[in-house]
Amino acid sequence: VLFRSKEQVLKLTLGKAVTMALQKNFSIAVQKFDPKIAAEIERAAEGRFDPLFGLGYNRDEGVVAETLRPNAFGQLGRFSVNSINQSSAWNMGVTGVTIWGLGYDVGFNSRNQTANSSHFNDAFTTELAFRLRQPLLRGGGTAVNLAGVRIAKNNVTISEWSVKQQVIDVITEVIEVYNELQFAREDLDVARRSRELALQLLRDNIKRVEIGVKTPLDVTTAQAEAAAREVAVIAGTRVVKDQENFLKKLITADIIPLLSMRLEIAQPPTPAFASNVIAGIKDALELRPDYRQAKLDIENKNITVGVAKNDRSEE
Repeated sequence: VLFRSKEQVLKLTLGKAVTMALQKNFSIAVQKFDPKIAAEIERAAEGRFDPLFGLGYNRDEGVVAETLRPNAFGQLGRFSVNSINQSSAWNMGVTGVTIWGLGYDVGFNSRNQTANSSHFNDAFTTELAFRLRQPLLRGGGTAVNLAGVRIAKNNVTISEWSVKQQVIDVITEVIEVYNELQFAREDLDVARRSRELALQLLRDNIKRVEIGVKTPLDVTTAQAEAAAREVAVIAGTRVVKDQENFLKKLITADIIPLLSMRLEIAQPPTPAFASNVIAGIKDALELRPDYRQAKLDIENKNITVGVAKNDRSEE
């Protein structure tokens, strides 16, 4: 949320900065499509077990005629039709494969034939066919047939963990830059107070020289120290500006309108921390995206190895 005043001030808390960064981050927006793509790939892998229904119709007609022959007057005669055959056929069927590798085909067809030789009486022929195919070695069993589905399902989870990793990275970067900005501002305050002390010492030394307590060398030394403190203030101001720009870049997709605005940030929260090594390790094993992705990747590789071993079963 942006709070603007007449002075063009952007007021932020750490929570608001994190929320804005998550809403405006292009990498997260793009990576959110990966789980959807992976889910569609999983559906495609599962579609291998969907039955396929087929329906067809075919009609044929054949005519057998004599060749041209001369008549009694030496002229060519006309075609003389010997036979006419007509047939029409309907066929339908269902084919598919199960998760055990069992293939099945169920087909039904009906054919009707007529001809002039049978006075165009209908002659129906009907068939029903059923066939099963079960691989015993290569391609048999759920481990092989469901390998693609399991890998695709794991890839969905991997892509989801990848999005979570991106979210964690963005939050971590915002917290780091936010705290660096707070540190830079406090460091700049210290540098400014140090500069004031150096300038006060310079003024005191000038007065002491006037009354004969200090030498001109003491004034020169104080001037050098004040100049050094001024350099520290300039450098600190530059660091603050850099950190402000880094934070602006993280919390918006269009940094141009924010370049002329001054940032005001609240003190970063300092929650209490109690170390618990065992609980920390348990949380890391359950919640670290890189670890969970690595486990799923190993599982996918083991599935691939199993498929490769099955492919060698007939060699």
